[in-house]
Amino acid sequence: MRTIGYIMAGLVLASCAAHYRPLGEPEVLRSEKGKPEYSMEVVEEPTPSSPELVLQVKARWQVEEECRQKLLKVRNKANSLWFLLGIYPGPGVQLYKSGKVVLGRDIIALSALMAIGYLAWPDKGTTVWKEFARERTEEGPVAGEKFTVELVGEDYALDYYTDDRGMLRVGMADFAPFYEEGKIFSFKVLSPEGEVLKELSVDTGPLGKFLARRKKFRFPPDLHMSVSFSDEKGNHDYVLDAYEEGEVKLVVENRGRGMASDLEVRLVPLSDVQHLTFPEKRTISRILPGRKETVSIPIKADGGLGTGEVRLRVEVLEPYFGADAEPMVLRFRTREYVPPKLVLYDKAVEEGWIEPRKVANISLVVQNRGGPAYGVKARLSLPANVRFLGESQEWEFGDMGPGGWKRVDFPIYISPRYRGKDLELKLFLTDGRTGKTTSLDVSFPMKQRVTTPKEIAIKPLEEGRERYAPPPEVSVDVDMEIPATGLSNPDAVAVVVGVKDYSNPSIPPVEYALRDAEVFREYLVSTFGLSPENIIFLRNPTKAELESVFGTRESPRGRLYNYVKPGASDVFVFYSGHGAPDPETRTAYLVPYDADPNYIRINGYPLSLLYDNLSHIPARRKFVFLDACFSGTTERGMLLRGISGIMVEPVEVGRIDERTVVFTAASGDEVATWYEEKKHGLFTYFFLKGLKGEADSNGDGRLTAGELAGYLKDEVPYMARRLKGREQHPEVKGNLGMVLLERRR
Repeated sequence: MRTIGYIMAGLVLASCAAHYRPLGEPEVLRSEKGKPEYSMEVVEEPTPSSPELVLQVKARWQVEEECRQKLLKVRNKANSLWFLLGIYPGPGVQLYKSGKVVLGRDIIALSALMAIGYLAWPDKGTTVWKEFARERTEEGPVAGEKFTVELVGEDYALDYYTDDRGMLRVGMADFAPFYEEGKIFSFKVLSPEGEVLKELSVDTGPLGKFLARRKKFRFPPDLHMSVSFSDEKGNHDYVLDAYEEGEVKLVVENRGRGMASDLEVRLVPLSDVQHLTFPEKRTISRILPGRKETVSIPIKADGGLGTGEVRLRVEVLEPYFGADAEPMVLRFRTREYVPPKLVLYDKAVEEGWIEPRKVANISLVVQNRGGPAYGVKARLSLPANVRFLGESQEWEFGDMGPGGWKRVDFPIYISPRYRGKDLELKLFLTDGRTGKTTSLDVSFPMKQRVTTPKEIAIKPLEEGRERYAPPPEVSVDVDMEIPATGLSNPDAVAVVVGVKDYSNPSIPPVEYALRDAEVFREYLVSTFGLSPENIIFLRNPTKAELESVFGTRESPRGRLYNYVKPGASDVFVFYSGHGAPDPETRTAYLVPYDADPNYIRINGYPLSLLYDNLSHIPARRKFVFLDACFSGTTERGMLLRGISGIMVEPVEVGRIDERTVVFTAASGDEVATWYEEKKHGLFTYFFLKGLKGEADSNGDGRLTAGELAGYLKDEVPYMARRLKGREQHPEVKGNLGMVLLERRR
């Protein structure tokens, strides 16, 4: 029996062992690399013939994986024979022989029936999954990773990438600007995680001639700047007043790979600056890659400065490669000198009475009813036999703007020797800016009731109060050097519309709409040759103003129609502002200043009406430029409350006649993007840049609508994705072969 038991156990184990078999490699469900352990060794030292430091970078890291493996559970005829031959019949035979006939016979019969079932209906296989975790170690060369090499003591670092063999090649020429005879370069190599991996030194002696030749010229810098003006030392209103000191501040950034050295910063006057004093040049010794330098240039005004505007061209010149920063034009306002007018506003005595042998506590209030006063000082003068009882007879009033006031309180003693009918005092006020002194006579009647301090009420100066001016503007490339083609188109007519602000507080402003419109107006005159009197300029127009220019459905002939000479005039229409859809009809509207976007069908101007009325104008050529979108979405959120972006119905091409070309900033439910760095709508910026010559693809001096359309469709979508991560695709409808601009040769 024991032997039979061992045989049965062995048969069971054999059957179990054959029960499963794996299928293929394990499937990795999740793999997570641990922090790599880098190793680095020097493969080649730099030499004059091969001035590179070559490092071999390797890494080792632990990998944790969650896996599962497919297994096949197999029960076939062979397994059935095992059961038939040993597992089930064995105990039945033993019981039968031991006298337990019925039980043994039943077990034998049952095992036979089960074996027949296995043979007749074998289970071809059952798939099961085994899930498990494992750890393994990987190591090898580090390919395609960024390592930072820092030159110790110079605050200078460059990034290098390993090749597919893990080789990091550090060019000594990259550090040539820091070479000095006998100097040893000490380097730190940092991992992609920013940890120091290795410190090493390179003797520059053998490389001296090579480094000396490359000291100045290696990689060009990529310079960018921002410019601002402030009058922080004055009255902080962004206007430079006579006698005031302001400041032009530049932040110059080097985005290139090479160091910028010996930069020259220039302020070139583009307007009258005879009453301004400022250094026209500044130098920046160097700007390392990825770094910024700030330059402050003081600008002072003398007393002869008038009210107007100053324009300064700001340049940053790079002497070695000519890699100058893109110049800008800074504009700020100036204001003529308005002298302060310091007057005695009120006076009082705490006791309400002045008489000899008594102490009187005097209060004086001085107000400025003129221009700003700076650093005002006050000094009190008393007559004989009147004694001052305070600490000092001088006070610092400081700055006093228009309407500003100061109050001084002081005690005096009137001696019985004082014989005057009235108490006569003098207060001398000196303006720190001009040094001019004003004398105020102060008189109190003796032995009569006078005003007490609690009766003094200071009223603000209402008349002549000046508003703060807007901050100065910085012009960008498309605002400057506007092409002067010499063309003359005296019959051409234009309507230029900029809607930045809205009367409805729920409508966000269109930040650069007026700037877009004003600059395009300059292009119309200088580049297209229009007469200024033929340009209808609408600044934040109402619906009524739009209708008066473009007409209504009942009366399509507005001012624009009346300006046109049939068959001779070219017509230009430019609009920068909000567009909006009607949520019910899903059609597009221009949004005037007085509109409510939730009732746009009532108080908006329909885009289809604009096209219809333009089709009635007998002009030679008509061009429409719309820097607006009609999705109901803006840069600052939804224009219409409670809706998502709406796809407006496309304007039927049939409404645009064969003499008209229409350019729109965006399509469908897209948003018309702002280009904050350039202070324009994105569409307008590239539209103007195209007019400067960028869109003339074949360089023949003739800019067609098709060439401009191709340029806009290349530049605007790319920059919209880059700046805001959104889609914006300008649309163009009409005759693309029509010539928009033809320059004289």
